[in-house]
Amino acid sequence: MADAQNVADKKLNCPICLEIFKSPKVLPCFHTFCEKCICKHVSGLKKENIKSDTIACPVCKTPCPAPATYQTTDDWASKLSNNSILVAFVESEKLKNDDTIYCHPCLTEGKELHSVAYCATCTEHLCRDCYNCHTKFRATKDHTITKESMHESHILEISLDIYLCSVHQEKYAYFCSDHTEFCCSKCAIRHHRKCENLSSVEDLAKDLKYVQNAGQAVENLEALNKMFQKLLENRKNHLDSIDQQKTEIKSEINQWTSSLTDLIEKLGQASLAELELICKQEMVETSDKITECKSAIAAIEISQRILNVYEKSEDKTKFMITFNKVSAQLLKLLQKYDALENKSKEMIIAYQHNENFANVIKKLSSLGQVMTTVSRVPILNPVILFQEVFLMLPNVQPATGITFNAKIPSDDKSCNICSGVFLPDDRIVLCDTENKKLKLFDKYFNFVSDLTMQVSPRYICGVDQHTVAVTGGKTLNIFKVTKAFRHLTSIFPGSDCHGVTSYMQNIFVCISEGSIYTYDESYTLIKIIKLIHGFADTALCISPDGKYMHYTYENKIVTMDMEGKEINTSTISDLKESSGIAVDKGGLIYFCGKDSGNVILMTPEGRQLSVLLSSAHWINSPIGICLNNRLTTIVVFEDSSSEVTVFELS
Repeated sequence: MADAQNVADKKLNCPICLEIFKSPKVLPCFHTFCEKCICKHVSGLKKENIKSDTIACPVCKTPCPAPATYQTTDDWASKLSNNSILVAFVESEKLKNDDTIYCHPCLTEGKELHSVAYCATCTEHLCRDCYNCHTKFRATKDHTITKESMHESHILEISLDIYLCSVHQEKYAYFCSDHTEFCCSKCAIRHHRKCENLSSVEDLAKDLKYVQNAGQAVENLEALNKMFQKLLENRKNHLDSIDQQKTEIKSEINQWTSSLTDLIEKLGQASLAELELICKQEMVETSDKITECKSAIAAIEISQRILNVYEKSEDKTKFMITFNKVSAQLLKLLQKYDALENKSKEMIIAYQHNENFANVIKKLSSLGQVMTTVSRVPILNPVILFQEVFLMLPNVQPATGITFNAKIPSDDKSCNICSGVFLPDDRIVLCDTENKKLKLFDKYFNFVSDLTMQVSPRYICGVDQHTVAVTGGKTLNIFKVTKAFRHLTSIFPGSDCHGVTSYMQNIFVCISEGSIYTYDESYTLIKIIKLIHGFADTALCISPDGKYMHYTYENKIVTMDMEGKEINTSTISDLKESSGIAVDKGGLIYFCGKDSGNVILMTPEGRQLSVLLSSAHWINSPIGICLNNRLTTIVVFEDSSSEVTVFELS
């Protein structure tokens, strides 16, 4: 029970059963549940006759694919991805409280003999006698056996399934750069046979980029650990200060109430209750942040152990895969740190009594008022820069760019391509303001067709697989795109239309009066959101989970919720006159600076990661940017230019 309690203190409990995770499974929204718990949850929806192609995550309500009609809920739940890092962490926490590891074969006979070795082939711990037999028998003598420390061998055991395909339970054999994922031989044949960039894991393991970055990954994990440790210390200090402030104010209140009548004493008790409530709420919120810091630190430490184990191993393929997995986790932990630091506020509590209470005591409704002020936690000077970590992450670096000319024979003038959007099949639609045209190019950037408009198109977004929305003048036009453009409808908001984006087939368009108009899938106006700051030629995008809007304003990016409440406003020192904006499937924000001649990459919380593109990449005056649906290509549009620059991510 003590073991279970220690693990529970780390918040390693399932959100449904509130017990320690058992066979944790991950939904597409990245929330984790016990396999049996999520299975029961979906079975309950079926019993309630809730029929849908999706189910809502029990935590965040994000739509996730539901079991097919031919699937049982058990079969569906079993095929969800395993949360291997969480399994390793839970098991590691248990080991901290009990260093004893027993021989697996002997346990089946009811004997508890201490393990001295670990067989990675059989995934079993072995006592001395079993180890001797294992190394002598013909069937097992060639197995991979280690006599490393018990903690390390157990880490090897519980992390083995991160090297296996979750569908076929076979070892990863290939890495698809087009889809940025590992796959086994069966998946490669079934799902990646048409992919152009498929490499064997052996070839990828020889890539010097991964070898060179491996040591940096270990160092950055240690540095990130220190960052969370420092934030944890800061939050603990704040927790102590709350208790101290509470004690001081409580004493002051008691001094006043001790000399007053029963009525005043009752008023004092009311003030005490108010103080208790405020302190309790603040202490609970601060304690939650402390718990999140501890959880992140523990996750980092287990990643460090895994990397340290495989760094010494001769199996570079597993080391490479481990490094790739940990690197992807590193950015999520950085974003979590950024979010925690942004959310951390310090409450200062004070008490102000009524100096004239003696004259009006019978009219008083309270003895005094518990007051709070909130100040931002000072920046804790991170021991590593976010930019440094960004530069070592795979699949987010622009490789050498290429350009293609968007001018076509029917153009009367030079082009000015200001925005564009990728269709799901990798074709791209461009807005040419100078020639008042929409232009369609195939995935190899060969011209397909065009459409001349009455008003110059300015911004464009995809609505569904074959539909785009385009702003120009006082009009929002909707087109269906097949081999050519077919006009579906026009919407007239009454003012000039600028930035446009969509989510779940709802269309959001910035209007020059300083508002965002929202239209549903039938193109009916359903909501008007007032912009927080004054209006400019605003570009707009929505986070992949549909919770937040980001729009440009001078050299700032403003983030607000879908009701228009400001969440964050970030000023970018490296950027002048913002223009285009885009967001990728991971929530990272790409932000163009026309006058500064660069493209900035930012976290969803508004922290600058890197100057992604600049004059070093032939970028001079970017006014627009778009990403393809798989995030393998970035396209940048230059002011008053026919040339469009394309970057493949490395």
